[in-house]
Amino acid sequence: MHRAEEDVVVGGYLIPTGTVVMANIWATHMDPDLWDEPEKFKPERFLAREGSAVIDKPDYLIPFSTGR
Repeated sequence: MHRAEEDVVVGGYLIPTGTVVMANIWATHMDPDLWDEPEKFKPERFLAREGSAVIDKPDYLIPFSTGR
């Protein structure tokens, strides 16, 4: 979770100073615009095409947290 340090407008919504905000990681990880068949367990999606290496982590992959 994070706290807004100043008033900010995001997507047309005012987030007042001091408001606690948090990312909806579940929604990001289940977004079919970002992932092919997001509801399925497919660890191979993180391998290079030939299966020999792990791909670079996409910015929208947030497995542990959103940082500080």
